[in-house]
Amino acid sequence: MHRASVLRRHDVTLQKGRIVLRPLTEDDWSTLLRWNSDPEVLHFSEGDDAKRYDLAQVQAIYRGVSQNAYCFVIEFTGRAIGECWLQRMNLERILARYPGQDCRRGHQEVTAATAGCASDAHLGQWCRAHRS
Repeated sequence: MHRASVLRRHDVTLQKGRIVLRPLTEDDWSTLLRWNSDPEVLHFSEGDDAKRYDLAQVQAIYRGVSQNAYCFVIEFTGRAIGECWLQRMNLERILARYPGQDCRRGHQEVTAATAGCASDAHLGQWCRAHRS
């Protein structure tokens, strides 16, 4: 896998009510590092056996992902509460698993307080609740 040295930038901002998805930038490393070092956050995003990440690992992950996806910071009333990315690569697999449901979703890593839909285990429940 090619290691990217910078985040691929985009200018997409999504907003509904007080929730905003704004582009992830090189200025967000301290927040991402805090989340990726927090055992409670890692429990919800990666499971019980998750290891803490250091800054170089966090940067490699998001810089790499950003080459094929739009990366966002999720804000609620101006406060960063999580991150996600939107990409096409998983769409066919997810749609096959949940036929007839609107399952557009990006990978999410959120603080424990907003972790309700952070994993595939909760995706079906989320899809049923958010049908078009």
